Amino acid sequence: MNDNSEIKETPDEPRINIEEPWEMNLWCALLKCTKDELLTAIKLVGNHEKDIRNYLNSKNE
Repeated sequence: MNDNSEIKETPDEPRINIEEPWEMNLWCALLKCTKDELLTAIKLVGNHEKDIRNYLNSKNE
C-alpha cells in the first residue's frame, strides 16, 4: 500500500511545487537558499528547477 504521508527523497519532476512543504524544504536544502529566496525566484523565473538554480547562482556571483 502506498502511504502518501511518507517523505520522498527527491521530487518527481524538475518543477518545484510550493504547495508541498516537504518539497520546499528539500529544494531549499539542495539549492542552499531560504524559503523566501526560493519563493522570490519562483515568482521571477517560474517553477522550473533549472531556471531557479540559474537565477540563484547569478545572484550569488
